Amino acid sequence: MKDFNLESVTDYELGYLLGVYKGDGSATAGSHYMWRVNAGFDKEMVDRISGILGKLGIKHREYNDGRYWRLYVTAWSPSERLAKWLDEAYQNFHLASRDEKIGFLAGYYDSEGHLRKRPHYNCPNSIQHQIEISDTQLDELELVSNILTELDVQHSLKPKKVKENRLPAWRVIVTS
Repeated sequence: MKDFNLESVTDYELGYLLGVYKGDGSATAGSHYMWRVNAGFDKEMVDRISGILGKLGIKHREYNDGRYWRLYVTAWSPSERLAKWLDEAYQNFHLASRDEKIGFLAGYYDSEGHLRKRPHYNCPNSIQHQIEISDTQLDELELVSNILTELDVQHSLKPKKVKENRLPAWRVIVTS
């Protein structure tokens, strides 16, 4: 990423940025090029992404419409290079370090995941915690599943029940 200060960020932070981008990010071209992340209600996530972009030397802005947080990188050149670099990093992710992969899981979870508490199936009086990541992009969830397998984390990848008029979706579930 020419003109970006890659030495100032860790592999984990680069993986996190990629995970967030693949989960809630988008890049569009029009009269200018814009790279955007929709962070929803999570100001902590916005602060984390903002810190990484700041270390990279990428100017950006945070925006809250009163309900949702969004983070933008808007100038043509930096945002286009950032999006291209992230897309290339995703294509070559099989070469990523362990820390990049763990960062990717954290960023993707922050974008698409949640923690679920439910009664344990064998013992109704105890609570079972599940980490669930749901998405309509099966290839991205297969990457998540592959990383979890590589890290020896027990999990499952299953189709998710969706309403008739919705896109097919899948979920990765990690149970405690």
